[in-house]
Parts: sequence; structure tokens; C-alpha cells
Amino acid sequence: MALTDTASLVATKQRQRLASMTMSERADLTVALCEAVTAAAIAGIRHEHPEATNAEVRSQLLRRRYGAEFVASLPPHLR
Repeated sequence: MALTDTASLVATKQRQRLASMTMSERADLTVALCEAVTAAAIAGIRHEHPEATNAEVRSQLLRRRYGAEFVASLPPHLR
């Protein structure tokens, strides 16, 4: 049994709702969730580094998502 904080009835309703969605609706939901996670991450970075420029925030976001080693391997204009 998986560890969860969602009531069984609620989880069942969520699964039913997802199953009733079209592929396009599920794709739209996925995009919206990804955008919300990105916005939350950016807000966290700005909270931790209020003086950061947009480029610095972008670089921090890349580090959080992909790791410092990967970001360091990118050409400077992509960091």
C-alpha cells in the first residue's frame, strides 16, 4: 500500500476524473501543473535571492532541475 495523505474516496474520484478526460484535457492539465511547479520554484529562488537578476534566477532554476554538473557543462549563453 502506498503512503498517501489522500482519502481513499477522494483518490478514487481523482482517478475517475482523470480517466474521463480526453487526451487533450490531460495534456492541458499536465502543462498547467508544470507551469505551477515552475512558478513555485521561481518564487522560492526569488525569496532566497531577492537581489538575483532574471538570468541568475534562470540559472538557479536550471541547477535545481538538472543539477550543477549538467548546467556547468552547458555553453555559457545557455547557463
